Amino acid sequence: MSKRTADEIARDVLFGTDGDRAKLTREVLELNTQEQANYLRRLYRATRNNLIVWQIYALYRQAKLPIPEDVLRMLDRFGETLQTASGAKEIAQALGLTGEKGGAQSAAALAKAIPHLHLVTAVYIRMEHDKTLPAAHRWSQARIFAQVAKEMKTTAGAVKSAWGRHVKTIQTKRAGEAGTIDTIAAALRPRKVR
Repeated sequence: MSKRTADEIARDVLFGTDGDRAKLTREVLELNTQEQANYLRRLYRATRNNLIVWQIYALYRQAKLPIPEDVLRMLDRFGETLQTASGAKEIAQALGLTGEKGGAQSAAALAKAIPHLHLVTAVYIRMEHDKTLPAAHRWSQARIFAQVAKEMKTTAGAVKSAWGRHVKTIQTKRAGEAGTIDTIAAALRPRKVR
């Protein structure tokens, strides 16, 4: 048995052994992957864009983690319908890559929906936090829009417009105050892609 140096002993005490570090790295990878997958699941529930199922699959494959059962069930369903599909339109439908009206539901629609989710969610979180503050310390809507715009590297007008559009969408669906789920769902609905 070789004698260990003081540096090796100190490293093991402070940082753990190589095996401990490897285990910790794996646990962090699993947690990060699960967090990203949970975000994508919420996005899927709001948009019903099946491209997200493929993104979740790719996320787990890239992390070399077992694919979750719900994702495998969706892929099985795509496979079953793909076996009887003929032609480009039927193949797109079998893979779940068509929109509500039968047209292509591309990555562009998904990419367009995500920034709106971030804007509306950031405004909503700030407004909810603002409600907990004493009246003297509360921010105006304009100040909240400006702060979110600064954080998201966009303009306050763009934030105000996105917020107004989604609040209007929610109010037409039901009278009363918009809830968290409705706000996020409205933010995720893709707009027409040109």
